[in-house]
Amino acid sequence: CRTLKYLQALALAIPCVSHDFIRDCCAERRLLDYMNDKYLLPAGFSLEDDGFKPMELRRSGLMLHKTAIYLDGDDKFKSFWRTLLPVCGARLYLRSSSISCCDCVVSEGRPPSSLIRQAKKHAVPIVSKEWAIQCIVNGKKVPYTGDKRYRYDYDKR
Repeated sequence: CRTLKYLQALALAIPCVSHDFIRDCCAERRLLDYMNDKYLLPAGFSLEDDGFKPMELRRSGLMLHKTAIYLDGDDKFKSFWRTLLPVCGARLYLRSSSISCCDCVVSEGRPPSSLIRQAKKHAVPIVSKEWAIQCIVNGKKVPYTGDKRYRYDYDKR
C-alpha cells in the first residue's frame, strides 16, 4: 500500500493490521494479539531484497535522518511528500537555489533542464519518488543508485 497514511504509519512504526484482525476480535469478543504474521501487514515490496518486507515495529522512524531533500513536482506531489519526509527525519528545501545544500532531489518526473544542470554541477543525485518509498519500506536510506526504478527518468516500458 502506498497511501500517505500507510507510509506515515511505516515511518512511525505504527502497526498496520489486516481487516481480519477486527473481524476476529469481534467474533471472539476480545482484543487479540496483532503481533503475528496472521494480522500484521507487510511494509511493502522491497526492490533492494526482491521480496515483501515484514513490518518492523521497533525501527527508529528516522530512516532519512538529516538527509537534505529538494522536492521537484506539482503542488499535489510536494504536499504529499512535504507531509511525509519530515516524519522520516529528512530536512526539506523548497528553493532550487538551495540545491547545493541538498543530498538529493526527489522528483515527480523529468525536472526542468535548469534543475538538472544545477544538480549535476553540485553532484546532487535526482531520484524518483520510488527511492523515497523504498527508504520507508526498507526502514533505512537505500542507495540512490540501488535500482533503475530510482532514476527520475526511468521508463517502465
